[in-house]
Formats: sequence, C-alpha cells, structure tokens
Amino acid sequence: MIDELADKFCVNHGASKNSRKRLQKALFLVLRSRLDLLPYYGRFAGILDRVFADVAASLVIELEQQYHGLARFKKQLNIDSRLRNARFLGEIFLIIYKNITNQQEIMSNQSKTKSMSFSNVNIREYEIIICDHPETSVGPSISLGWKYN
Repeated sequence: MIDELADKFCVNHGASKNSRKRLQKALFLVLRSRLDLLPYYGRFAGILDRVFADVAASLVIELEQQYHGLARFKKQLNIDSRLRNARFLGEIFLIIYKNITNQQEIMSNQSKTKSMSFSNVNIREYEIIICDHPETSVGPSISLGWKYN
C-alpha cells in the first residue's frame, strides 16, 4: 500500500518542487505518538529518496535539528519526544541504508556476471575511400574501405 502511494505521488505530484516541500512538511509533522505508523512513514520517505533526494534529505535534517533541540534540555519531560524522534530517524535511515546496500549488491552482481577478456589485440588500418552516400550534401562523402594492412 505504501509502495503504491509513493508511486502515485511520483507520477502525479513529484515533478513539482512545491508539492515535495509540502510532503516533507507533512512527514515532519506526523503524529509520532503512533509508533505503529512510523515504519510506514519511514518507508515512504525512503522510497521517495531513490527518486527525489531532496525529500528525505531535508526531512532528516529537520528531524536531527529537532532531536538536538530536545537533547539540549536534560529534563525527563523530553525523553519520550526524543525517543519518538529517534525512532522516526531510525526508520528512515533503515530504508535508505537498505536501498544503498541493494544497489551495491546489484552492481556487484552485474560486474560478476559480465566479464570480457582478450588474449591478443589486432590493430588494423583500413583504407579511406570516396563513396556515394545519399546524406552528403556538400563535397564528396568519405568512408572506410574493405581492404586493410
């Protein structure tokens, strides 16, 4: 369901920078008391990070600033808020980290499956000939001949 929602956002609204800013603000202002929904919000931000890096990056920056602001006060009143903030940051980082490791695995698998080796290389010099090419409008057209040295 979250994947479909992210797909719909990318198709319908993702091209607009203003809509991405509004989405980032909406994700920042989610109710963090609903701990059961934080993984879904984190997944949504992580999916969009693969397409639009500005959404997750600015969200992470704002969450970190809020966390440091809450951590400045050493009172017990902010512990619950700090834990919720840290949990949301953790969910976003988890998805982004999984995306990065999956991309690295795909790239390493591609490099393992495709390989090419040469035992020797022959360099040939072909003759240059004047040809009759229909796309040439000015001057004679030049091409490579079949004979080589």
